[in-house]
Amino acid sequence: GKKEISRDELSTYLHLPEKAVAKKLGICLTSLKKVCRQHGITRWPYRKLKSLDKRIHKLEASLSAGEGSPEEQETLRDKLEALNKERKSLPYRPSGSAYNPADDDSPASDGKHTPPQPTGRGVV
Repeated sequence: GKKEISRDELSTYLHLPEKAVAKKLGICLTSLKKVCRQHGITRWPYRKLKSLDKRIHKLEASLSAGEGSPEEQETLRDKLEALNKERKSLPYRPSGSAYNPADDDSPASDGKHTPPQPTGRGVV
């Protein structure tokens, strides 16, 4: 018969690429996508997680290096907080605790999604 894959089981794999997860679970990618949709995941969050982690890491590095004026530091801290928030609200966290939209009081898109501002310094 078909192997049932629980939400909790899935959430332990979010930090891996979709293909790798399918392989680990012994199912094909299409089956994995179906399972995800059943659990309300429309997009596998691996790449988003990775990019968020990278940006968080960068901000933390800038902050600990004490770059920029106090105002700029403040902006960096705000950005960092926003990124961490966004990371927490991804389909659900790899920690295994299922993400429940009901207990998340902040709407995912409140129209305040601004593209990252160029800082003027050549931070790459």
